[in-house]
Amino acid sequence: MEDTTKYVIIGAGIAGISTAEELLRLDPAGNITIISDEDYYYRAALSEYFQGKIERNEIFAKEDGWFESAGIDFIRGAVTSVDTGARKITCDRSESVQYDKLLIATGASALTTPWPGLELDGVCTYRGLGCVDTYLHEIEEGAKKAVVLGGGILSFELIDNFLQLGLEVTLLVRGEGLLGLLFDEDGAKIIEDQLYARGVDVRFKTEADSFEGVNGKVTGLVTKAGETIPCDLIAPAIGIRANVGFLEGSGIEVDRSVIVDGFLRTSTEDVYAAGDCCAVRAAPGDRSVPTRTWLTSALQGQAAAVNMTGGDRSFREGVIFNSSSVFESFYAVLGLFNPAEGSGHAFRSWKFADGSYMRWTIEKGRLAGAIIIDAMKYVWPVRQLIESRVDVTGLLESDIENADLLELVPQGQQVLF
Repeated sequence: MEDTTKYVIIGAGIAGISTAEELLRLDPAGNITIISDEDYYYRAALSEYFQGKIERNEIFAKEDGWFESAGIDFIRGAVTSVDTGARKITCDRSESVQYDKLLIATGASALTTPWPGLELDGVCTYRGLGCVDTYLHEIEEGAKKAVVLGGGILSFELIDNFLQLGLEVTLLVRGEGLLGLLFDEDGAKIIEDQLYARGVDVRFKTEADSFEGVNGKVTGLVTKAGETIPCDLIAPAIGIRANVGFLEGSGIEVDRSVIVDGFLRTSTEDVYAAGDCCAVRAAPGDRSVPTRTWLTSALQGQAAAVNMTGGDRSFREGVIFNSSSVFESFYAVLGLFNPAEGSGHAFRSWKFADGSYMRWTIEKGRLAGAIIIDAMKYVWPVRQLIESRVDVTGLLESDIENADLLELVPQGQQVLF
C-alpha cells in the first residue's frame, strides 16, 4: 500500500484554495493541510461590502464547515519559518507541521513607510477584509475626513468607497500625475475628471512626513512642507509587497517574490508557489513576471496542483487581462497596455462620441495591448486580435465603430478567457 502524500498549503486565498480543490480531484486519498490567518473571501467584493451593498457574510467564498466536509485540515495562524531540509513548517499558534509537497500562496500586503504615528487608530491600509472592518468601525465612531496617499487605481477605489459613505477626502500624490501605471494620459483624464467633479481635494508633489494624534487616535497628517491636514482617517495606498519574510533561511530563492519556473516550482525540490507572492521566471536568464490578477492566481494554483501530484503542466499567463470599475467607469487593460516611453511601439487611440475611450499598442503591425474605458464591447474582440497576432494595420485608420474585428481572427484561433 502506497503512503499517503502530505500536502501543505500556506495561504487560503484564491491561489491556495484553487490548489486545494484541484488536489482533492487529482488525489482524493491525499492528506491536505491549509495554514492561514485569514478565511477565504472574494477580495474583488471588498468595495461592495464597504459600501453596504452586501452583508459581511456574503463576502466569504466557502460556507462554514467546507474545510471539514472536504477533509482538509485547516490551521489558523501564520507561518514563521520553513525548514526545507527537515520538510517542516513552524507556525505561531500551533506545533510544527511536516510536508511531502508544499505550496506557498501567502499573497501580498500593502506597502507602508515608517511614518511617525503609523500605529495610531484611524491609520490603515486597504488590502484585505480586516482593513475594511477597521474603516467601517472608525466611520461608525464618527470619522468624517480621510486622507488617502497614492495616485494608483487602489487609491481611487478607496476614495470612491469613502465618498459613497459621505466622507470628505484629500488625496496626496508624490508625483505630478494620476493612474500612470495603468492608463495613458488621455485615459487617465477620464477618471481624473470624475475625481475632481466629486469634490476631492487633490494635492500633487505632496508627501506625508508624520501623523499626529490625541489619546492614540489620529487627528491629522503633517506634510513634508510642514502643513497639517486635519483628518480622522489616513489610508496609505502606495503599492504592495509579497509576503515572503518567513522564508528567510529556508534556501528557497526569493527576489522580492518567490521565484518559480514555468511549472510553478521553486528552487527547492517539492516546494511550489502561486499567486501574488510569486514571480514566474520561465527560463534561466528571463525576466521574472509577477502575478497580477485573481484569474492568474487561480490558474497557477490549478497548475501547481497538477505538478504536485506528479503531472507536468506548464503555466503560461498568456495575454494580461484585468478589468474592473472605478467611479462611473468600467475599464479593461490587456496585453502590453501601457509600455514605457521610448519602447519603440506605435499607438492608435479613439475617443468615442459617448465619452468612452480606447488606445491600442501596436508592435510591428500587430496589436500588442489595449486600454479600454467604458467601450467594453471591444474587450472580447481585442483580446482575440492580440492572441491571434494578426496584422491590424488596415484597421488603424478605419471606421472602428462599424468594423467587425472578429473577422480578422483566423478560423479556430479564438481563445477563451
